[in-house]
Amino acid sequence: MSKSKAQGTRWETYIVAQLNMRFMRGKRLPELGANDEGDIEFFDTHDKRWVIEAKATQTLNVTRVLGKAREKSRADFTVLFWKRLVKTGKKVRQADGEKEVVVMSMRDFLYLVRR
Repeated sequence: MSKSKAQGTRWETYIVAQLNMRFMRGKRLPELGANDEGDIEFFDTHDKRWVIEAKATQTLNVTRVLGKAREKSRADFTVLFWKRLVKTGKKVRQADGEKEVVVMSMRDFLYLVRR
């Protein structure tokens, strides 16, 4: 497994663990090529299905990645979890600035705040 693939797998596994600690039934989704829906799914307390696109990378066009994720997910809600990693003097890339960032559409945000 490549270094970047391993970092992505660790990031997805961490997200699933955080969801499950909060009783949200998170699980990693299999990679299905053209039928891929995203990286992780979970169901909220109203049984709405959420799909997460998880990225652990230095640069990312968040609007493009979120837009593509929404197109392919077929879920009620789709969000992007981004861990921005930069090269440092150490072997492992480190998070820069905010460690974990979640990006979502305004529609999805308004769903959350009106509950």
